Amino acid sequence: MESRKLVPRLYYLALTWLSGRWDVKDEMLLMFAFACAASFALYHLLKRTTNFTFGGRVLAWGLLNALLFCPGQYVNFLWGIQLEPFTPGIVLLFAILANLSDIQLRFKIIVAASLALAATYSFAHGMLVWLLAVPIQWPQKAEPRPQFKAVAPWYAIYGIAAAISIGLYFFHYSRPRLCPEFIVSYKQAGALGGFILRWIGSLFAEHSSDAFLLGLLVTTAFSMLALLGLKSSWQDGDWRTLYPWLVLEAYGLMSGGVTAAGRLGLSRYAGMASKYAPVKVFCYVAVTGLAFSVYSKLSAQQRILSRAANFYTGAAVGILAMAWVSAFSRELPILKTIREERKRLALAVQWIPAIPDNPELKLGIAPPARIVDRAKSLSQYDLLRPRFVGERLVNQVEREPPSADSSAGALQTAFFNDYGKLLMTGTAQVPNQRKKPDCVVVGYVTEGHRLTPFAVFRPKFERLERKERFRVADFPSDGFAVAIEASNLPKGALVLRAWSIDMAQQTGFPLAGSINIHNGSTDPSNY
Repeated sequence: MESRKLVPRLYYLALTWLSGRWDVKDEMLLMFAFACAASFALYHLLKRTTNFTFGGRVLAWGLLNALLFCPGQYVNFLWGIQLEPFTPGIVLLFAILANLSDIQLRFKIIVAASLALAATYSFAHGMLVWLLAVPIQWPQKAEPRPQFKAVAPWYAIYGIAAAISIGLYFFHYSRPRLCPEFIVSYKQAGALGGFILRWIGSLFAEHSSDAFLLGLLVTTAFSMLALLGLKSSWQDGDWRTLYPWLVLEAYGLMSGGVTAAGRLGLSRYAGMASKYAPVKVFCYVAVTGLAFSVYSKLSAQQRILSRAANFYTGAAVGILAMAWVSAFSRELPILKTIREERKRLALAVQWIPAIPDNPELKLGIAPPARIVDRAKSLSQYDLLRPRFVGERLVNQVEREPPSADSSAGALQTAFFNDYGKLLMTGTAQVPNQRKKPDCVVVGYVTEGHRLTPFAVFRPKFERLERKERFRVADFPSDGFAVAIEASNLPKGALVLRAWSIDMAQQTGFPLAGSINIHNGSTDPSNY
């Protein structure tokens, strides 16, 4: 493991202790709460670095939020573990706010050191916060500049704390076996630079060339805005308005550099993965915030931008807006797919007592065997959510369903397609309630009128636009047509039966009909 994740583990333990359960939805909710905290910090940064009216500030805040909660982040909000790379950037925002405040230096030291420590032991690049959050004692107009002898001990304490924290981080540290060696060489400067630009641009761009160009646009815009802002601050002596955005952009670029050095050995495109979005988003937030700050300074100085500057600014904003809209239209279908896969995985985990070899468990990040072991361990302490199905229900679905009428529905067709998927159709409902069941369990009959469950699914229609795929002409309201990954089915002739499940009652209702199939042939005419 590349990161020492002490702080995130404390989050998880605290969530489990408070809720009495282990549920990834709690982590997802916590990540969203952290993002809202970051939004809160951005509003106050705007308040301290611009002279906008309340309405203008709210509009600028809305634009920053459009970047903070951009489409590239949508998928990450469904992974509670993405709270870990998100934490250092959020911590840095609050360290910047503390540095902009008028509190005494010793309190700034304590706040900055505490936040940097939390960032360091949340994710690897959190160590950058020690450098970027160095407390600053801003000179007051009515007060003399503090003498070096007065502040040196406090900075020494901060430096010692940083050295101890980072030193302990690398104490007995060993690089993960699957991670490539760090690449830090001037001979690879071009490749590293290209990696960083693609890393930045891939937040909104899908293709490598588009990501490279967008990353180049963002870094160029930052460079021009920084030069313009520094020139303006040199004239009016106000450096506070630029400080937050310059530090935040430095964090983004330095994180991209660390990622490039650590991942270039895998591929020059490795940085385009969506898992890096919680870090790279701060590059865009910083550039946009810097633009607001510079505009505010120029307005206060009654300076007017040239036509060329206005043109380039409008073009950059237009390109970023189009990239945002394009990413939004691209990410929404992906989001729906991932949500559906999560529901299927949750259902597979819930039915582990009956179907421990369910192929749907492969939808998780961890190997299925590890998922089964972890789920059983959590269930022993009643921490797993959703809980395993009850033993009585497991025993029921492991029996061959009795001969049944069609009050609960019927299993109608089943055949393998050319890709080895088992396509099944039928109807299912909860008798006397006129509602669909929570799920349907399908198994194959064995000796002694036993049933071996091999699949569980929610009764619905998949891909309505392709009716011929399932060979049905109409879809009744209580019907289903699903494609099942049936790699856990034994070879040979099998007889399939099914149960309609009502989770509220923890009971099953037998579906009428049985289907004879032969696993090992993909010719549906044999069945």
